[in-house]
Amino acid sequence: MKQLSLSRASVSAIFGILPAVTLGAGPIATVLTNMYGCRLVAIIGACVASLGFFLSRWWANIWFSYITNGVIGGIGFALMYLPAIVSVNLYFEKKSAFALGIAVCGSGVGTFVLSYIMDAVVNIWSWLSYPSALLIEAAIILFGIVCGFLMTPLTQEPSEQRRLQRQAEKNLISSNVPNSPSKSFFGQIIEQIDLNLVKNTAFTLFSVSNFLASLGFNVIYNFADDLANDSKVIKEHRTYIVMSIGLSNILQI
Repeated sequence: MKQLSLSRASVSAIFGILPAVTLGAGPIATVLTNMYGCRLVAIIGACVASLGFFLSRWWANIWFSYITNGVIGGIGFALMYLPAIVSVNLYFEKKSAFALGIAVCGSGVGTFVLSYIMDAVVNIWSWLSYPSALLIEAAIILFGIVCGFLMTPLTQEPSEQRRLQRQAEKNLISSNVPNSPSKSFFGQIIEQIDLNLVKNTAFTLFSVSNFLASLGFNVIYNFADDLANDSKVIKEHRTYIVMSIGLSNILQI
């Protein structure tokens, strides 16, 4: 923040826009995952998010970072996050809840490790600049391509193969029926959106609770350094606050 000569509020807005776009783009990521599969969407998401952080090294002003880090990075993270969660339920039937817990605690590992690494890059290794730190983050995010390739499509069960064969036969029978005009890409997206979910009380309560939790979830990350400063914590130990949050997320499984 001092290197950029900006206020805490303006810089913190970057990390408010990023999760907002990530979660807000969830419905679009869901539709794309249904249409193209987890692997392709996750790989594209890694490329988009890495591109956003890579472009942000050419700092123009705070609004440029809002777009590159916040919007572009957020869209990329949405395309990475949702396929990673969905793929767990595809691969695991028994103990899927435990498998999902392990997958989610990966964010805790990242918070624990990267908070120390990036603090060292920006503050300890003074020969590295803020743009260099963004390049390192872009490279780490780009590694998500490898993780995306690991989401191999599952082999179909015999029953599933028979279902697809019957569906193909139905399509062959109806091939003589005049086709309706093909739907556009956005038409296909709209077709898969089911607004009936909002009529489900449990779903609505869950959505509202997540909205309220998200209002304060990222505050501690943005103002942890100020909290440590007010508590007279020495500069070398301030990063331990965020590391402790990551550790607690690891232990939540």
